Amino acid sequence: MKILILQLTRFGDVLLTLPVLKALKREHPEAEIHFLVRKKFSEPAAGLGFIDHLWVWDSEEILSPLVSEGVPGLEVFKQLVSKKIESLKSERFDRIINLSFSPSSSWLTHLIASNECKVSGYSRTNDGFLDIPDEWSRYFFAHVGTQSYNRVHVVDLFASISGVHLQLSDLRIWDLECERQGVVLHLGASQMHKRWPTEYWREVVKALVAAHVKVTIVGGADDAEIASRVTEGLPEGAITNFTGKTKFRDLLSVISQAQIFVGGDSGPLHVANSCGTKILNLSVGQVRFWETGPTVSGSVVLSETESLPLSPGRVLSTLSEMLNGEAVEKETLCRGRVGVRYDSQHIERDEGLGWEILSWLYFDEAPPEVPEAIYPHLQKFLEVDQVAQDLLTQIEKGRGARDAAARLDELDRVVGMIGKLDPVSRVLDSEFRARKASVKPGNFKSVLQETKRCYDWLKNAAMSLGGMS
Repeated sequence: MKILILQLTRFGDVLLTLPVLKALKREHPEAEIHFLVRKKFSEPAAGLGFIDHLWVWDSEEILSPLVSEGVPGLEVFKQLVSKKIESLKSERFDRIINLSFSPSSSWLTHLIASNECKVSGYSRTNDGFLDIPDEWSRYFFAHVGTQSYNRVHVVDLFASISGVHLQLSDLRIWDLECERQGVVLHLGASQMHKRWPTEYWREVVKALVAAHVKVTIVGGADDAEIASRVTEGLPEGAITNFTGKTKFRDLLSVISQAQIFVGGDSGPLHVANSCGTKILNLSVGQVRFWETGPTVSGSVVLSETESLPLSPGRVLSTLSEMLNGEAVEKETLCRGRVGVRYDSQHIERDEGLGWEILSWLYFDEAPPEVPEAIYPHLQKFLEVDQVAQDLLTQIEKGRGARDAAARLDELDRVVGMIGKLDPVSRVLDSEFRARKASVKPGNFKSVLQETKRCYDWLKNAAMSLGGMS
């Protein structure tokens, strides 16, 4: 069996995909595991024993003809893309798993897959529409994006789409034997709003040096100025500054030797995850740490709220507890479990019962009790379903089919309007739209049946939440 996994997004996403590849190889040792990544982010995947073939998508090489050669470059671009696709297609994969969630990756998946190939993740139908072939891709399409209800960690979402059950050993990609000492600090972040203030870092570094803790600073070339300001005036040799001086393997070696990694939402944090280093994650700005935060058991996330600022004193206190092996009792302690990895009061758990409804839809929880004020909105979904079923019957019998189809489109807009009335209805609207988008092209009868099932689902969900029999 040949399995291809696509991960064409960024560095951190590649690192979060590696545990899934390891689990696939563990569960299917006879399988040939292929991994397609962008050249810029391919280094972490090189030389790993559970990857049989690493495919590299060189975006710069493929796109450069469009920039430098005008109209002739378009033909060169087409040739390069076609050549890469044909090479992949010739492998005749038995299964393709796309973990990229992008329009371009959905087209690529569709072009590589044969008719016999099982596909998970975004793809395309034969008539060009987005194809959402599995439940967890539908979950992402409907409820993640810019919405706030997701509490599933990305690594667990990837595993669910891939159909594997993660074990803690799968999360440990590199097991480098070394003595762990001191702390590694990553001062930067991919975006400015995720960065902790430079003066706070300086205060923490001065305190650690005074306490004779071994301190190493890492980061990219863009972080060099921050590192210079943080370390200004410190005795020579007091800290080790590797900012802008490490490639991936160097970074992996440095972090794997640390007792604790301290930093924001970033690629180095995922490196720490991958080598089993405990993490103190400083969650700054609009970051949903429960999606991308630490997975190493015993790691801690400190996030800022209006009533609880993320001060240097708070960071130093928690770091001291972790370094001394003391019990850290915080609501953002990573429990080392799969799925919902954090119990945190900072997560918007009660906003319109959104998460509770998703737990019912996707995690086999009981339907939550909703306020009676929402019952009339749920009743509107039942009215929509009744009209839709009548229109579908007309289409099935061939009576005014074109007009009935146009009215169905209008009904979908009505569903969207109901979804704006309250957060509960919003979740049902999003799920309904994702289910409609998942209806694949086929013969008249099959499309009609699948469309009816979407409306049946909407009716049953509204009745369950509204306490209607």
